Amino acid sequence: MKPANIITLVTEDSLQLDAILFGSPNAKVGFVFIHGLSSSAFSHTDILPGNDNYISLYINNRGHDELTGIKRMTPETEKGYDWFPGGSAHEVFTDCVRDIQAGVDYLKGLGVRQIYLVGHSTGCQKSVYYLAQPNKEGAVSGVILICPMSDYAYALHTEGLEKLATATRYAQKMVEQGKQSALIPEGIWQEPVDAQRFISLYTPDSAEEIFTYGQPDKAPTLLKKISIPLLVLIAENDEYADRSTSEIARWFEKHTNRSFTKMIKSSPHGLTGKAEDVLELIT
Repeated sequence: MKPANIITLVTEDSLQLDAILFGSPNAKVGFVFIHGLSSSAFSHTDILPGNDNYISLYINNRGHDELTGIKRMTPETEKGYDWFPGGSAHEVFTDCVRDIQAGVDYLKGLGVRQIYLVGHSTGCQKSVYYLAQPNKEGAVSGVILICPMSDYAYALHTEGLEKLATATRYAQKMVEQGKQSALIPEGIWQEPVDAQRFISLYTPDSAEEIFTYGQPDKAPTLLKKISIPLLVLIAENDEYADRSTSEIARWFEKHTNRSFTKMIKSSPHGLTGKAEDVLELIT
């Protein structure tokens, strides 16, 4: 067990995000952890260092859990706040920039000189998207992508083209009707997800489809923009891979700059039993 502090971050759009802080506030090297789809700040708290030399910040971003309410500060109201619809089902992917920026700003406020983004699963797409925005890459010293997988490639592999196409048409029709924040019926798609997030997760041209190894003719434009040091950790037995993880590792080696790609031997997507291995690779 390692000591931790619970803090609250406030994003640019006034959302209050709970976060966990490990390590010394006097450390000069820090990590901002961005969790995966429907996960939380409590996931993988054992893969980053927290001691006198390092400080690690785990954020409950607006996509935590599947369906949730997030407190939003509204000074003009009687209570001073209202509830923002959050969770992976309702999250607008591009809003991840605001959540990550809140974490980076917090560590900078402590005087941390070297900040590294650490994304797991969907947190990888968010990390890359953040860094691809104007003037963001200079804010951090490097980025670590753990188990970066394409949701579109996985859905196509497991559900098939026909089912995916049917669900996509349904989601697009909902958006056209102004129902982009309404959940797609269970009979159309098996997980809680609203129309706009479905399109973001499971269509080939969305902003969230960053790792395009499932589309041989599509260049990963945002990924190629990263010029700071990049560590890619692939779980050898990742159950969300639509092809061999060795092939995916080679794809990252081909399409990244200043990068190292490492295989986490015998590891599933959730890194069960592999925390020490991941910690060693990162440190």
